[in-house]
Amino acid sequence: MEFDTVYIINAVDGFIPYKNNDLEEERRLFYVGLTRAINNVIFVAPDMIRGEKKSKSQFLKECDLTAEMLGREKYKVGVSINHKFYGAGVIEEINDANIKIRFKDTSRKFDFAVLINNGLIDVVS
Repeated sequence: MEFDTVYIINAVDGFIPYKNNDLEEERRLFYVGLTRAINNVIFVAPDMIRGEKKSKSQFLKECDLTAEMLGREKYKVGVSINHKFYGAGVIEEINDANIKIRFKDTSRKFDFAVLINNGLIDVVS
């Protein structure tokens, strides 16, 4: 069974994984939840629950999903960027896999994840 969007609620230690439970079974269930999403996975990881400070689930830390997801939010069509090697440009197209950037003399298409994960582009303020 697959769903367009999967929500994983309370993705904090003590809930996912649940305290005093089988860690490997919880990791498997977390992975199953991730793989059921067709387009979107939305994690809810509150800083506080019932007045108690919580930290993000170790599973989120292991996946390193949050850094990638937060890193992509600021990139949108029309935004000015600076590429580490090509210099100043403007985003022309963007999707989950690729980004097309217009530079002074040409447009180039890149693998979005490669640019983000290697710190090759930054938004110009």
